[in-house]
Amino acid sequence: MKKQIGFLLAASLLAVTAVAEEVRCRSGVVTGGSFSTEKPSIQNENPLEYPADYRQKAFAAVEFRLTPGRALSIHDYSLTVDGNKYPAIAIRRGRETFSMTGDKIAPASSGQTVTVLFLLDGNKLGSGYGGLSAELCANFPPEKSSRCRIRLENGSIY
Repeated sequence: MKKQIGFLLAASLLAVTAVAEEVRCRSGVVTGGSFSTEKPSIQNENPLEYPADYRQKAFAAVEFRLTPGRALSIHDYSLTVDGNKYPAIAIRRGRETFSMTGDKIAPASSGQTVTVLFLLDGNKLGSGYGGLSAELCANFPPEKSSRCRIRLENGSIY
């Protein structure tokens, strides 16, 4: 019985630590982030618009719950991981398919999220098994509130 309680306690602690912490940013709240070497589906994809041709590509998705009245585009944020800065390449509303567009995207309903997709150099990430620490950087002034630290979990980008 004590072994079962210990196992349940350990499992519940792991479940609690697996939940992403929300982080305030200029546009609202970052509700989660993940990265994977598996490429998600992207509408209107034009590989010629990718900023770099990495031998091993990785993708990071950062999900936002926007402040009412706000919208995002791929031009608003960049992502810095281990001192390397990466631009956004696609965006989506809710669980729609990512779209490679420069248009601003706003939530269609209250509580719906907007996710921005970044292309990373997979060769510079290391193993990343425990996740990655990253800095989300607003690309436009003012400097105040333009950067926030986020955690990217290793897993699929659905």
